[in-house]
Amino acid sequence: MSSAIFSSAKPEVQPQITDNSVMRALAVEEIDADVYISTELWHPPGSRGAYGGQMIAQALRSAWNTVPEDFHAHSMHNYFLIPGNSDIPVIYHAAIPSNIPQPEDLIDDIERIEQLLEDPTVHAADKDLMKKFIDGQWFKARESLPVNDRVLHACVILYASDSGILMSSVRANRMIGRRGIGMMASLDHSIWFHAPAHADEWLYYDLESPCSTDERGVAFGRIFNRQGVLVATTSQEGIVRLSKAEQEKRKANMPAIQSRM
Repeated sequence: MSSAIFSSAKPEVQPQITDNSVMRALAVEEIDADVYISTELWHPPGSRGAYGGQMIAQALRSAWNTVPEDFHAHSMHNYFLIPGNSDIPVIYHAAIPSNIPQPEDLIDDIERIEQLLEDPTVHAADKDLMKKFIDGQWFKARESLPVNDRVLHACVILYASDSGILMSSVRANRMIGRRGIGMMASLDHSIWFHAPAHADEWLYYDLESPCSTDERGVAFGRIFNRQGVLVATTSQEGIVRLSKAEQEKRKANMPAIQSRM
């Protein structure tokens, strides 16, 4: 692990940073089972609130306190919704997953789709979409990559993970390709690496979109190697905006749609 120390641009107000002060800045105190509280927060001069890097580092510290010492962090994703108040301690609650079903108790994706295709309550048009547009794609680097360069392989997988994921939000609206789409743009992209993988060997990218509305789409992806090992998980939010022509077309069809409801 490495630490980055940030200080004010004005020399006269820069604090003296030492290893001990860094340790104090990242320290948290356990106040209940898996619940921790910050012991120190820094408000950088001229900023709107407490330093975000300190708060997310304390959050990671709190989470790390709940797992065995041989565990290692593989990813972290954060949102800054409101400024932090350095006068008010932050409480960190580490949520630990429980009651996870065993793989023997679950059905795989193919069986799930087959069940939905046989379900009489699923509309025929939805079944047709399931048959034609089951989201997923294989990918690999065109050239061979250095075998021992794990950083390069991870970066290539991340590079490829941005391809096609938002299109699953388009298909969630019964649309094919970019026809009728005026604008598509990624707003947020996250990846969680679960196991090392070779990006120059075939990897399968399983994609799905649970929601696409109000010009926003959310999509999730799972990347497997050919042995079926889940090597990474992704998520993305993006703008999916219809073209003016498609909007006018849908407005013109609204009365007909409403009359059938």
